[in-house]
Amino acid sequence: MTAAFVETWRARGAEFTVTSRNLQADPPPHLPDALLHWAPELRTAGEVADPTAEARQQGYLDELLAADALLIGAPMYNWSLPSTLKAWVDHVHVLGTTVPFGPGTPPPAGRPGVVTGRAPCPGHADAAAARVRAGEPAGSPGD
Repeated sequence: MTAAFVETWRARGAEFTVTSRNLQADPPPHLPDALLHWAPELRTAGEVADPTAEARQQGYLDELLAADALLIGAPMYNWSLPSTLKAWVDHVHVLGTTVPFGPGTPPPAGRPGVVTGRAPCPGHADAAAARVRAGEPAGSPGD
């Protein structure tokens, strides 16, 4: 399903680029410190994150926030997501940056994403691809 979406996305034109991150080949480490769940300006005075961990997290955030759309293709393990995907989510789930926390911190609104929880089927991938070709959001509540 992800390959069909990527092919359709790229076919829309040269400005529709794709950045891929293979979490199996290059797994993110688990978040080393809970303070990284908070934007720097929301941390308690004196809290300092490990510079290497903070730089890694900022790289993930920059990549995510530069995207116009996010597509995640992942297997289900033991009725859950792979631990490498959970680790990536922990790195990009940052209060005050990607998650609202108080006034002035809206979520990244207007960015389409496709999330599916059922087994891929050709009809579903075709429907999402057709919507992308038409310039519409790929996902809908009925998918």
